Amino acid sequence: MDLQSFIGEINAEQTDGTTVTVYRGHPNRSYTLKPTIFRTTAYAANEHLLLRDLVAMHPDQFAADTSALEMLVCMQHYSLPTRLLDATWNPLVALYFAAQSKKARKLRPGTKIRVSQEADGEVVRLVVDKKLVR
Repeated sequence: MDLQSFIGEINAEQTDGTTVTVYRGHPNRSYTLKPTIFRTTAYAANEHLLLRDLVAMHPDQFAADTSALEMLVCMQHYSLPTRLLDATWNPLVALYFAAQSKKARKLRPGTKIRVSQEADGEVVRLVVDKKLVR
């Protein structure tokens, strides 16, 4: 799909006023819409340790945080796995992330050798009830 077609599809979207639309772009269409922390059980089991260590290394960054959400945003800024899933109001920002070059790592059939191959990106449209937006 070219950019003009992408923009045409975005402009053709209908809304009824009770929902909002956000977009997520990722460089590999085989990704699941699952926050990083839930992709591996070891991450979820040690989330509190990741946060504790990060706060110990950067206490000034967390001094003004008043909620768990603010702490999670700061964790994500430092590239730690979190329960947050990035999304944007701007479909072009999502398209940018979907267009990033990313090589998919797959096992070669019948072996334990991983091979890299180019992966296609994806933009996902998420329609959310306005009552759920904070």
